[in-house]
Amino acid sequence: MIAAASGEVLSFPILSALVILPLIGSIVVALLGKSRPEWIKLGALTSSVTTGALSLWLLGAFKSGEAGFQFVSQHLWISQWGISWHLGVDGISLFLVVLTGILFPLVIVGIDHITTRLRILLGCCCCRRVSWAHSSLLTCSCSS
Repeated sequence: MIAAASGEVLSFPILSALVILPLIGSIVVALLGKSRPEWIKLGALTSSVTTGALSLWLLGAFKSGEAGFQFVSQHLWISQWGISWHLGVDGISLFLVVLTGILFPLVIVGIDHITTRLRILLGCCCCRRVSWAHSSLLTCSCSS
């Protein structure tokens, strides 16, 4: 179940998508051949722009007058060990998510002159976006 900012249930897990889309983009960039660097850059840019657009939508849909986490998404992952996927965004982490959503497409556009090891650079850029988004969105909860 995914609760939106105003309490209604969302059918689309926006925060999970913000974490998973850059990961998919890094896998696509890693699988593309070295012979066509423009395809590598296009794959990384598509992933980053899509993630940036989702983060801007998140900014627009965020209810600034409400305290606590919004867009909370919790899914049981490994039930035997009590591990779950639990994401939420608050006012401070919202701006970090939007900042990385805006900066990463700009960085990818700005590395126009680099041709050697472009696939590694852009793959790492997308992976770094995953770790930044995940650390900004992750909420920890322990149950015994």
